Amino acid sequence: MAEASPRSPASASRARRSELLPQLTPEEREATMELLRRARSHDEPLAIKCVMARKLNVERASILWTAYHTELLKWCNPAELCATDVIGRLKSKEILLPGGRDSNGAAILVYNAALHDSRGDPAETLRLALYLVEHALNDLETLRHGFTLISNLANCSWRSLDNKTHKLLLQLLQDRYPARVNRVLIVNPSWFTATLLAIGRPFMKKKLAEKVVVVRSTEALTALIKRDQLPNHLGGTLDYNHEEWIVQRQTAEKDTRRSSEPVEPISPISAEEELREERAHRQAQAATAPAVANANADAAASEAPFVSAESMQKALSDEEMAKDMERLAAEAAVLEQEAARAEESAARAAAEEDSAAMEKAAKEAKEKAEKEAKEQAEKEAKEKAER
Repeated sequence: MAEASPRSPASASRARRSELLPQLTPEEREATMELLRRARSHDEPLAIKCVMARKLNVERASILWTAYHTELLKWCNPAELCATDVIGRLKSKEILLPGGRDSNGAAILVYNAALHDSRGDPAETLRLALYLVEHALNDLETLRHGFTLISNLANCSWRSLDNKTHKLLLQLLQDRYPARVNRVLIVNPSWFTATLLAIGRPFMKKKLAEKVVVVRSTEALTALIKRDQLPNHLGGTLDYNHEEWIVQRQTAEKDTRRSSEPVEPISPISAEEELREERAHRQAQAATAPAVANANADAAASEAPFVSAESMQKALSDEEMAKDMERLAAEAAVLEQEAARAEESAARAAAEEDSAAMEKAAKEAKEKAEKEAKEQAEKEAKEKAER
């Protein structure tokens, strides 16, 4: 008997059903079931996320499925995260899921960079992002329309400006987790941050660079997203209370754990069924081999390798790029200091000019007064002599 293809870790141990499957369109359901058949899995929620993230392209969804199981799950299982696992960063408001949507229906995910401490572990920020995105993808509209990431740089200090975490977060959401990132809005950048972004844009993947939009202020942001879909600190009117949201999530997760049913086991497959399934699987692989090869080649050319479990802890990124960005940041800081000194010198020169002008005016006033007094004295002396 031919040796069967290995199954994914999720399919080898359990079946996961999704309440969203009956709500899918025929095309969405067909792509989902095709991915499950190829993966020989019963993990419906993950299959739905993968095909939605890749716009029903089963070849690309298969690549994402494999990356999720072989790389991301070694470090973290997003489906098992709960609020208590990320409660520290969750309370910090570093990343928010306020419930708003942009004009395309994409859910809004807010990253408040000023609340991030670059000296901490980037993995904690990434786990928080995974928890929030995993929760949001329980909604069919979010599955279909994806996310708009707002990176809020207001009041962001050099200590909070962490290019490494930004890069890992975008890489995670684009390449190894089944979420569709539609746009990345960089809001309230300082002049040196905007300069760094402009310099770094050529180093970004083309697809990502096309999604990044620099928004100079919260006022400009409201021209892109309606105010009633933005939280207050971004110039919006959305009724969102983060503390209440946390309590609601903790309560909902506690109730879910209490009411959860035993995991449904996968029924055994007979040798004959397995051989028949294997033959069909290999025929399908042969038919789609060219497309898969092209998709793999495109992925290899366009996507940087994701960090492993060990390298995630070290927050590895491209060292040369990191050094270049650090050097540019240092140069920007020097330029900023020089600009401040120039401004101070200009103010001092202006003050000196004002002082000299005042002295000149006082001298002219004194001379004028003395002249008038002398003329008055001469006039009075003349009048007295005539009398």
